[in-house]
Amino acid sequence: MKQHSISYKYQLDEDLTVRASIVGNAARIEADDGTLAWVSLDNDGILSVRKGYMWDGASGPTIDRPAHAVLPASCAHDALYQLMRDRKLPQECREAADLLLYRLLIAGGMWRWRAWLWLKAVRLFAAGSAVPK
Repeated sequence: MKQHSISYKYQLDEDLTVRASIVGNAARIEADDGTLAWVSLDNDGILSVRKGYMWDGASGPTIDRPAHAVLPASCAHDALYQLMRDRKLPQECREAADLLLYRLLIAGGMWRWRAWLWLKAVRLFAAGSAVPK
């Protein structure tokens, strides 16, 4: 994952596919020309984020390290929040998106207590980031 200098901090350098616990809510974000989906969530809860997708990483007073834990987790989380902002997923999916962040942080090697703090922070302070603008 490389850093990007325009309005996003990171750009995905390979496809990311994870199992989210959001089933029965297929959704996608297509490129402007409609030829590909940057983000797609199938009815079985498989979230796919395509190479080239850009996001801002972890928000708030935190450090994006260790990168192997934080970057994939924040990418998947931001993609799900974008689906909610774009009205392609209901707001009720926010808790599942936050729990996916927590699971991916731990899977990436983050200490459980630190991942738990991240989970509590997004539960308390991130709701506005999922609300359609």
